[in-house]
Amino acid sequence: MPECGLWEVPVSVSTVLRLPMVGTFVIGGRALLLREAETRPYLHLELHGIDLADPDSDGYDAVLRKRQPELRVPLQLRLDRPRRLLTARGRGTSIGGAFAS
Repeated sequence: MPECGLWEVPVSVSTVLRLPMVGTFVIGGRALLLREAETRPYLHLELHGIDLADPDSDGYDAVLRKRQPELRVPLQLRLDRPRRLLTARGRGTSIGGAFAS
């Protein structure tokens, strides 16, 4: 609805299992999805704050830490994977940046 500034942007999905390209799957532990995200011509990757949260210093409850998949992956790995993804793709932009151009 451009007349009111509201946009719906579908998240990319994997070609094999049709899993959504979200941080939980792409940077939180699915190497296959990370490789696919690096090579597909168009990618809309959805990230949430918890995707790059530090389970040791951000004060998350132990119960959540056990249940939340990304919090079980070492933080340094979750920080390295988006950098690797952006390097492999050659660039990236925010949604706001994409719509401004």
